[in-house]
Amino acid sequence: FVFPEFILTRKNFFKSAKDIQCKNNVEFKDFPEFSRKYCLEGKDVSSVQQFFTPPAIRFFLVKDVQMTIEAKGDQIIFYRFNKQTKPKDIEEFIAEVFQIMQMLH
Repeated sequence: FVFPEFILTRKNFFKSAKDIQCKNNVEFKDFPEFSRKYCLEGKDVSSVQQFFTPPAIRFFLVKDVQMTIEAKGDQIIFYRFNKQTKPKDIEEFIAEVFQIMQMLH
């Protein structure tokens, strides 16, 4: 599977409003709430928009996903910015990643 190059981050991860400067921000006119909550950056805006389907966008909004996702080519990484996952929470983290991956395929 080949992912478009993108970085998805919750806007509340930033320290202040001046830190919220999404370069190459990808917008979805039918989902303004998504653009208010998330900073989605990608070099090829069209590819990223096609990758983030309406069901996937709704999933992120309903689940209120609190992680950063970076992808490029055949690689994708999931993490919580500035937060280490405790051993007792690893299974839950992995389950959430699998849910997200199912929505993105």
